[in-house]
Amino acid sequence: MDVVTTSDAVTHDPELLASDLIALVGEIAVATGPFQVGAACRYLNRVFDEAWQHEKEGELWNRVPRDDCIRYCNPEEPMTLGVVRRLAYQLEIPIADFLRGVDGANQSFGFAATCPLPRSMRAAHRQGVIDAPILVKQMELFLDDGVTPVSLREVARQLGVSVGALRYHAPMLASKLVARSEQYRRTIHTQKDTAVVRAVLDGVRSWSVGSVSPIAKKPLLRMLRNQTGLPKEKLRKAIQRLLRDQVA
Repeated sequence: MDVVTTSDAVTHDPELLASDLIALVGEIAVATGPFQVGAACRYLNRVFDEAWQHEKEGELWNRVPRDDCIRYCNPEEPMTLGVVRRLAYQLEIPIADFLRGVDGANQSFGFAATCPLPRSMRAAHRQGVIDAPILVKQMELFLDDGVTPVSLREVARQLGVSVGALRYHAPMLASKLVARSEQYRRTIHTQKDTAVVRAVLDGVRSWSVGSVSPIAKKPLLRMLRNQTGLPKEKLRKAIQRLLRDQVA
């Protein structure tokens, strides 16, 4: 029964064959450069603006959910391959053209509205109706001084909604949360850099006092890594920079 004869018909699920991804690989293979950053976002923005100007946003949202439109029209919102694949399918545009932001590549407004999205492309669906005033109050709690800033994605996860819902129902509040999270990230980054420099200086001093052998970068890195738990790559670069400056 495991022998396939010439009379047997072998059928495949088109979804499992992922012809759209195969076409994308082919485009990448012959491309002369990388896809331009933000081109897909700008393309989606143009489609959204055109639908808005012609009062056809409802028609667009029949294909691309409103939350996805708002979320991925934001240039700060990253798109995974799965998201790009889903949006390209819904907009009836090849993935490569979507990533390039090619104008006029979508074919019509009809197909995606009538054909269900393949199961492997579907986004996770959240049940329930969002109460906007309650959502705003919950978001404001994340701005309290005693609360550690987190990304907008983490806020959405904790509140059980999408990032697009946060941006739609409270755009200014969402921007404040993003700015607060970015400022916190930069502060932590600076603190780590300062701690790394201090740890390396202290490590070099203690090495010079406690050992007669020349400073060895790898043992010093291992010692500092075990003592401080600071990022290995930051410690390595700081050690190299300090020893290079000493030689110069």
